[in-house]
Amino acid sequence: IVGSIITLAIVLAFAIIPGLVGNDPDRFKVGAVGPRAQAVASVASQAAPSVNARLDVKTYSSRVKAEQAISDKTIRVALIGDELIVRDDPSGTAVELVQAASARLRAEQALRAAGTDQAAITRVLDQRPLPVRAIDARAKERSAREELAFIGLVLLFVSVLTLAVMVAFGVVEEKSSRVVEVLLAAVRPRDLIGGKVIGLGLLGIAQLVAIAVPALIAALAVGTLDLPAGSSPGILGVLLLWFVLGYVIYAALFAAAGALVSRQEDLQSVITPISLLAQGSLAIGFIAAASPGGLPARIFSFFPRVAPFVVPTRFVRASIGVGEQIAAIAVSVLGAVLLVVIAARVYERGILRTGARVRWRDALSRGRPAS
Repeated sequence: IVGSIITLAIVLAFAIIPGLVGNDPDRFKVGAVGPRAQAVASVASQAAPSVNARLDVKTYSSRVKAEQAISDKTIRVALIGDELIVRDDPSGTAVELVQAASARLRAEQALRAAGTDQAAITRVLDQRPLPVRAIDARAKERSAREELAFIGLVLLFVSVLTLAVMVAFGVVEEKSSRVVEVLLAAVRPRDLIGGKVIGLGLLGIAQLVAIAVPALIAALAVGTLDLPAGSSPGILGVLLLWFVLGYVIYAALFAAAGALVSRQEDLQSVITPISLLAQGSLAIGFIAAASPGGLPARIFSFFPRVAPFVVPTRFVRASIGVGEQIAAIAVSVLGAVLLVVIAARVYERGILRTGARVRWRDALSRGRPAS
């Protein structure tokens, strides 16, 4: 419970902070020497919010003091008369704002000197910005899908692996404490491992929902994440489906591995290869996310061990058809059933063995493992 609360707090922080920080305007400190420079800086400061920026204007009594402030990095830009002074980079938002403000004031003065009345000057200078039309109207939706695919992939991997490792530790704990011997007097081994996998799986789904839903709401509220319009329920449903399939596959492997050893200290040696397989599957998932329609992604969609990290990202990126996804689900379900049967066999043959570690070959052989 404590771990879930801490995880929720961390996920909420990652969901909220980027949105809050990303909405803050860029702040620049600008120095001004003389009334004319102060007027330009004032106009630039008023225009800054249009480009999500903020100018803090500081006045100086002399050129020397303004240049010293730039050298000390106290200010970014200094306007001295009709000259702009910067430390090193002559470009940037602050320079552009000051240049635009200076050009506006000079144009206003020229029009006024030509006898133009103030109303006409305002009409001439206050022009509406050009309308912007995106040729690729779905680019924003694709970007939202890419973000969601990445988040879903990482969340899926962490949730599946965490719960699968919990299954392995639970198996070893019951075995080392000999509680399993009491349980097996009333329950068949395959029922015991099935109950453990189902129970922790339901706990995992509840934990995933309890963490993901508040984080999703928070991210949407602060603008950190934009969900693809109209397809969010389907995406969440597919992620949940592949979470279940991925969890069953890896929980079965970890449960079988846990039955091979009698002490918690020995567990790491048997689950490390499976963890490396899972990490390799995650790496393939990232490759699929980068190129969801490529041949590697299509091939690995039919590998039960890898599919839970490939197919959801392809679905989120709208790069897999209905028929292909149904076929991938069917193959993964068959693979999960086969792995559960194998895991049950290993569990049944290794759970009552104490002492030395049981080898995979002995647990899978037709005869009884050597005593």
